[in-house]
Amino acid sequence: MTVYWLTLAYRCPKERCSLLCGGAAAVLTAIVAIPSMYYSYTMGLGIESVVIDILIFFIAVFLGQLLGAHVAQHCNSKLLCRISAVIFVILISAYAIFTFFPPVLPIFIA
Repeated sequence: MTVYWLTLAYRCPKERCSLLCGGAAAVLTAIVAIPSMYYSYTMGLGIESVVIDILIFFIAVFLGQLLGAHVAQHCNSKLLCRISAVIFVILISAYAIFTFFPPVLPIFIA
């Protein structure tokens, strides 16, 4: 999803600012929604299901894309554009760092 929004922003230079804002909103929404929904149903209901896990992924991406499209339509601020670019840099850096050096937390242990 990050690659999609960044590619879209690169290919549409006139709308780059609003697309970066929308992309940051979409990615952050999905990142927050997936663990929230997963732990809500596993801890709340006490069940585990691969089908529900896959549905959660699709629902989170769908909600993120909806919010991202809405934000992209209504975002015109240069400050938000810069903040969104920084958010993307932080997310990509965190992904790279946690891939090679995962913290010793239960969520990162296979």
